[in-house]
Amino acid sequence: MGYTHYFAYDPNAQSFVAAWPQMVSDAQRITSHVQETLAIRLADGMGEGAPEISERRIWLNGPAAGDLGHETFVIDPAPWRIWNEQAALGHEDWAEYERAQFKARGFLTGFCKTARKPYDIAVTSTLLRCRHLAPDAFVIGSDGDWQREWQHGATHWDAGCEKDHAPVSLVDALFAQVETPGRSRLLCDVYALLPCSQPATSRATQT
Repeated sequence: MGYTHYFAYDPNAQSFVAAWPQMVSDAQRITSHVQETLAIRLADGMGEGAPEISERRIWLNGPAAGDLGHETFVIDPAPWRIWNEQAALGHEDWAEYERAQFKARGFLTGFCKTARKPYDIAVTSTLLRCRHLAPDAFVIGSDGDWQREWQHGATHWDAGCEKDHAPVSLVDALFAQVETPGRSRLLCDVYALLPCSQPATSRATQT
């Protein structure tokens, strides 16, 4: 499959709705730091232009040029807009399937295969920050090991690897957010119903 991170969130949860503006602001701070301080190039979800970090969505990738991009990373607070748009374009079956999955689960699932490319630090740091801001409505999982990749960077896959830019140290530096294995939730099965948290309090479901 390749090196992948997984996440699940309830866009209707009161905690997620309340935290979303801060998630956007903090993702902007993370991506600015990654590009300006760490000198790692980022792009929009298609690998072109600049990352889109807005009230509309968090949408980024590595640049397609130079093979620095891989899979798109996206957190959408209102996915029903995309479903409606795609249905209007003739993709009704896909839109209906997505609506049914959301209705059955009550939350969304996503994943991003970064293949250990440099933009991984922006993805993992954003995931950690979102989980911290809405812990009852946002969970994360990963192919990476907490003691290796998450503490020392995506390229640190065994004891012989050199340390790289790591999400745990980045969120600590930017937000004084201290992470411990007990709080990391990296062992969650994100395809179960937010298993490592109390049930999120939701608003009326929007579709």
